[in-house]
Amino acid sequence: MKIRLVAVDMDGTILERGREVKAELRSAFLALAAKGVRLTTATGRPLRFQLDIMPANGLGPSVGAPQALIVDERELFLLDDAGGRYEGHAPWNDEIRARWEKMHPQAMEWLRRTEVEAQRRGWECGVHEEERRMYERGLPTLSFKEAEHAATMRKWVSEELEQETEGGGQREGNERAGIRSHAPLRISVNRNNRLVQFQDAAAGKGNVLRALSELWGIAPAEVLACGDSANDYSMLDGRLGFQCGAPSNADDGIKAAVRAAGGYVAEERIGLGVLEILRHHALAT
Repeated sequence: MKIRLVAVDMDGTILERGREVKAELRSAFLALAAKGVRLTTATGRPLRFQLDIMPANGLGPSVGAPQALIVDERELFLLDDAGGRYEGHAPWNDEIRARWEKMHPQAMEWLRRTEVEAQRRGWECGVHEEERRMYERGLPTLSFKEAEHAATMRKWVSEELEQETEGGGQREGNERAGIRSHAPLRISVNRNNRLVQFQDAAAGKGNVLRALSELWGIAPAEVLACGDSANDYSMLDGRLGFQCGAPSNADDGIKAAVRAAGGYVAEERIGLGVLEILRHHALAT
């Protein structure tokens, strides 16, 4: 099936050294726009970071791509019709924020419980940023010294959530149903390298990407998602119907999930890996 929407993670997927998009990949993104294929980021990075990084790499409103930004793994911003700026998609963002108003105290309690358990095991970790900022982003986060400790604690939290909330834990960040006004208020947990993150189970990259594809009338099979880390799992595991790909530097678990979903794992790293994925789907030359 023809790809009509490409979604890309940022760190470790399109960004080299955390700041740069390779010129070849930028050219491929612009060529997608010329063909009518839409592009969105799908990242835990905040809006301000994305608004700074895009123009620095020859992308953004001035060139008409990306046409959307997924922000903090939960909010959606769309390039306006005039192509001048990204505007928040209020129907989605307002509901997500209203839900989080009720859920933040519970998420912070889970964060503290996790920190205590990690310290009991003798593992070094700490709160990633001040609570006000975590509330604003809807993403309370613990930062661990060792990635394997973060992975173990994500699994521990997920199992605890499963017991206490009858299915509130996510398997590497994927919720079974997208946001609806009647969706239960459930905390979920995911991991991004050394970070363990708590969020609304109706959020996460996969669910926001699904909302975007529905908004644009694009079928799941017409969406190509690319990522490298555990917090990308919800858009790469095949359960939402997206096509998927990963660069060679992706976590082993992500590469296994992509292969299991019939996706493509590139031989190249980071940006050149994404370019290879686009070529595999005849989206780049």
